[in-house]
Amino acid sequence: GVINGTVHRGNAGRAALCITPDNQARLGLFDAAALKECAQANGAGPIILLAGKVANPAADAPSDTFVPFNPLNEDFVQLDWRKKIYTGTYPKTAVGVGTNERGAFVVFATSYGATGLELAGQLKAMGCTDALGGDDDTSTQAVWRGQPAQPGSPRKVPDALAVYVRE
Repeated sequence: GVINGTVHRGNAGRAALCITPDNQARLGLFDAAALKECAQANGAGPIILLAGKVANPAADAPSDTFVPFNPLNEDFVQLDWRKKIYTGTYPKTAVGVGTNERGAFVVFATSYGATGLELAGQLKAMGCTDALGGDDDTSTQAVWRGQPAQPGSPRKVPDALAVYVRE
């Protein structure tokens, strides 16, 4: 990841969210040189929405609507497990990016009881063109003003995406 312009760790084989110094959001694969162009970055994956097309494990080739699951050929040790979680209704985390008449935007999402296809479809319906899945299942959690958004006891996780509002 990158924190305040300092690269702490990178994994060129996995996708990341990159926020540039001019506040643009990009998703994709970033090697060490590309990470230096990010003011903030956090790795995750897989990509679940690419150029407006939803990642679909049943797709063998890109179409007008879908791309195959893991469209950037990210380096996953347990790809079958990721497909199982994606196609099931396990809790999920994702971040989507897009642009509209007001400029670039980022959507942070958690879902409970939806498939990955449904989550990616909802992000697309919100105007996102690309979306990055995060740690799913027991790692999925959302906190609003210090309180869990969903009941339960989530496990401790080492990384988080946070939004701070400037006033």
